[in-house]
Amino acid sequence: MFKWIKSAKKIFSGLTSDRALVRIDDDGFMSEDIAVNIEDIITQEDNEDIGKIHVLSLTEFHQAMGDTWDAREAKIFLLTESVLRQMVGTGNRWEHQSKEIYIMLFPTLSEIEADARAYDIAEQLGLKIIGERFDGTRRPFIRVAGVDPKDALTADGKLDIEKLEAAGRAGDSAGEETAKKTAQKANRKEGDLGPKWDKNSWIHGDNPVEWEKEARQHESYHSDWKKNDHHSQDHNNDWHEQQHAHADTNTDWKEKHMRRSAPKNDPSWKTLRREKKEKDAEPQWVSMAQNDQQKASPQAPQKTKPRYTISFSPCWERNAQSLNTYKSLLNLQMPSGEMIEGPKAYGSKKTAAQLFKIDVWLLQQTAKALFPLLSKNIKTPVFIPIHSSTLRDNFADPFFKEIAKFTAQLRQEYFIIEILDDGTWTLEDLSNSVARIKETCFGVAFNPNAENDFKATLCPGLDWVGIDLTTLNESSGISPERLEDLHSEIQAIGAQTYIFGITQRAQLSDLIEMGAGLVSGAALVKNTDKLRPPFALAEERLKKA
Repeated sequence: MFKWIKSAKKIFSGLTSDRALVRIDDDGFMSEDIAVNIEDIITQEDNEDIGKIHVLSLTEFHQAMGDTWDAREAKIFLLTESVLRQMVGTGNRWEHQSKEIYIMLFPTLSEIEADARAYDIAEQLGLKIIGERFDGTRRPFIRVAGVDPKDALTADGKLDIEKLEAAGRAGDSAGEETAKKTAQKANRKEGDLGPKWDKNSWIHGDNPVEWEKEARQHESYHSDWKKNDHHSQDHNNDWHEQQHAHADTNTDWKEKHMRRSAPKNDPSWKTLRREKKEKDAEPQWVSMAQNDQQKASPQAPQKTKPRYTISFSPCWERNAQSLNTYKSLLNLQMPSGEMIEGPKAYGSKKTAAQLFKIDVWLLQQTAKALFPLLSKNIKTPVFIPIHSSTLRDNFADPFFKEIAKFTAQLRQEYFIIEILDDGTWTLEDLSNSVARIKETCFGVAFNPNAENDFKATLCPGLDWVGIDLTTLNESSGISPERLEDLHSEIQAIGAQTYIFGITQRAQLSDLIEMGAGLVSGAALVKNTDKLRPPFALAEERLKKA
């Protein structure tokens, strides 16, 4: 463990930063290097709103091609996946599960919209593979079926591929509605969908299938651009006559139209032209502008002040095996555009009164961000960093009055007050503050001071104790031995260890193996300005990354 520490003496933050294992897409978390798949999503307890699994079946194509399938399947799969990428839509997912089926999940769409989207994808794929002959009147068909997520799993919680393939084979055929309309126009019976299909009728026929012609079609399209551009004119040679046909019924309009379009040598053209006015020697607008310039006083350049903003760091919790907790982060937006995030945004020369105001502001902004999740009863506790000086002396009572302004549900289900240690706590004072916080909030955490080698007085009652690696530098670090000792001290008082600011994959794996109960940082997932619902993530996936 800790092989990633080259010097084997101290852990330093910010030296390197690996790409996040999990990324944020729209309103949720999505897999980056961790293979979170449809099976993971539907096995979660709260999967009532994700809709059906839609099966896209290529079984008839597989059967029709027989021995030639192996030679052509790669091209068909490329076409299929190209259509899926273009049409599935943001926030929805698809996977290739076997030679016969693809599965799709549309959590962002209603049931009706999801069915329509799946059908459109199948129809577009048929047109890509076969071309215009894919009109629902001849086989092979591409079929679509919707399956309830609960029915798609085996007893051990795995996707039942055989059941999904069977559902796909029995699904609706794409192009079926088109076939019915075609049959009605031709006065055929509804069930007569054309001649019996045969694998040689579309594979080895005179006309090549669409995906074999596609490259040549693109070339011919570009070479015939002039012909294509004027196709609509060739279709109807009387377009000019039709465009102005209504002019005969309105003589006034025609007269005005012809007057505007008359050549310049026509007398009527000259009468409509405005006479030129001679330019004044000194135009009035020039003198006014000059007077204004003389009267105007020089304006001082506007200065943009630095401003505070808030963001959140998603945290993975071991007990819940999910991203279900956040850490509030203070950010300082500089006039130059530079963004200072986290502990460095506070600066080093703030008074206790200034820190109190910042702490209260961060508390209020966190509460505001929690309201959407609170209204939906979605539990996502948030670590809110509060300075030690805010919890002592003349600032303690005003601070707890600010907390009391929020509803009991918000305080008792979401607020985790993280005490930022300043190295001056006594056991009695810390115990009293912890007890007072626990009376009103969901939990209380303690962040030992890095300047004291993370040696601090710890008291029973703390729920979390941990460190933020973003505060470390060459003068303040932590050795692997000290980190393991601190973890043992935390366990001794019945608290859990948290590690924030992890930037390297190896750090993430080792700290989880050490026993950290909560981790966050750029190596896991980037910071976000919006709180999102929990996202299930098994520990094994983090260790393998």
